[in-house]
Amino acid sequence: MKLKLKMPRLAVSMTEGSFAEWLVPDQSDVVAGQPIYVVEGDKAANEVPAPAAGRLTHVARPGSTYKVGDIIAELDGPDIGR
Repeated sequence: MKLKLKMPRLAVSMTEGSFAEWLVPDQSDVVAGQPIYVVEGDKAANEVPAPAAGRLTHVARPGSTYKVGDIIAELDGPDIGR
């Protein structure tokens, strides 16, 4: 089962954010808590950690703007969905 990672809301008033960069290559195995990408909001850039361990598949493109809740990646692993 795949976990869909969505653009996070980094501030109460945030409705969209700029996807700045991937910190790990596409199809990499990541561990829970590992920083995997950077999102820029109105006031700051934030590293976002993996919510679980698994294989990361990129969806978002660096430099693009996404609405809060848009899917930006998928995470696939044996413990996801249990």
